[in-house]
Amino acid sequence: MSIKIGLAFAFVCLLSSLQQIEFKEKNQSLENYIECNQSARNNKTLPIVDTTILIRDEKSYIKTRDRMIHFFKIHPAKNFDDKIYKQQEDSLKLLERSIKYIFKGSPLSIHLSNDSWKINFETLYDELGFGMLDGLNNFKTINDPTNIFYTSNILFYHYFKKDTINSTDNLTPKQLEKIINAAFYSDAYFTKFISYKLPSTTNIHVYAIIGTGTNDIPLSPPNELAIILFTDKYLYIINKYLHSNQIIGIPECEKICTNFYNKERQNRNMKEWDKQLDKATEKYCNCYLEKLKYSGQYPRVQKMIDEMYKELKREIQ
Repeated sequence: MSIKIGLAFAFVCLLSSLQQIEFKEKNQSLENYIECNQSARNNKTLPIVDTTILIRDEKSYIKTRDRMIHFFKIHPAKNFDDKIYKQQEDSLKLLERSIKYIFKGSPLSIHLSNDSWKINFETLYDELGFGMLDGLNNFKTINDPTNIFYTSNILFYHYFKKDTINSTDNLTPKQLEKIINAAFYSDAYFTKFISYKLPSTTNIHVYAIIGTGTNDIPLSPPNELAIILFTDKYLYIINKYLHSNQIIGIPECEKICTNFYNKERQNRNMKEWDKQLDKATEKYCNCYLEKLKYSGQYPRVQKMIDEMYKELKREIQ
């Protein structure tokens, strides 16, 4: 009996999806599709994800994405099979295609047919890395250390509503650090060393960030530069990973790192280790904040930042 009910729901879902396809250019609502998927989830059957459907605005995108996330919560990653894998792949295709459609009026829209522009997360499972900021990222090859991410302000503010970010004209260093992590890091962490606001025109806010991204050694010299640019509708981030020794470690700062590991390497109390690491990280970052500008390397770093800013402006103009 339950099999028949499941098949019935699947058939209704298919009919609903076909109706969506037929009337998609008339801006038909996704409510039937979403409610159908909800019924399928309640009966533990796989919902049908039709990647030809267009989600036409951020509100519908968020609603559909959240329903998908709920589905994968009741189908744990430990039970991952071919059907669940295909469900997730189809779901991501739908979200990616829809977000490209939503961004069709953006300055970067002419590039969105390029396959290098992908949705900014690879999974809908929390335990596998879901949680990145919704948007598009032009993932580059390992030989090109520069990435560009962008999203709409609506999606940005929705993502950071719990952090009470409601304006972009005076972001704090900690908020800038959170934005970089949300855009680029799922299995590692970015630590901000230096951040400052760049001159810009009306309704445009631009920030430069110098920091380090790592998943194993939390105390290491700056190895990453980023520019965050807000317009009235979109957020753009250009991020560049620096090769070894592009910023050379400052001896006074590296001594903080050495002292921490020499002192704490025998500490088996993880809670105390984390506490001491937080203190050392703060001292380490403050050291670079104070010393880097006077180390003789800063003009070269500023030149790289200026070149990144020019590259980003070329892309969005």
